[in-house]
Amino acid sequence: MRLCKGAYREPPAVAYPDKADVDRAYAELVDRLLAPDALARGVYPAFATHDEHMLERVRARAEERHVPGRRFEVQMLHGIRGDLHAPLRARGLAVRVLVPFGEDWYGYFVRRLAERPANLAFLLRNLARG
Repeated sequence: MRLCKGAYREPPAVAYPDKADVDRAYAELVDRLLAPDALARGVYPAFATHDEHMLERVRARAEERHVPGRRFEVQMLHGIRGDLHAPLRARGLAVRVLVPFGEDWYGYFVRRLAERPANLAFLLRNLARG
């Protein structure tokens, strides 16, 4: 199961408009997906986010619950927060780096930027990080 923390502009009836609400919901779902009963039923969580606080939540919950790194993964987009890949792997987490591809990869990229002005600021900050 893939849990993705993205920045999409959706109506409040469909998605949380405030970051604090998004973060709270994501953290609750991290806890649920790493719960013993979920893992016992064969759930293989994939946590898609570049948010360092959420990544730390995933790592801490897995450690607290003695969930080995092979039982879940972290997913990140290529070119964004690449500085986190090696430290996450060094801590025993599986990291999958995703690359949009296909005929409409550029359209996908532009739509993500256009959906929310903060996406462009996020991209520029990460490009500046190198």
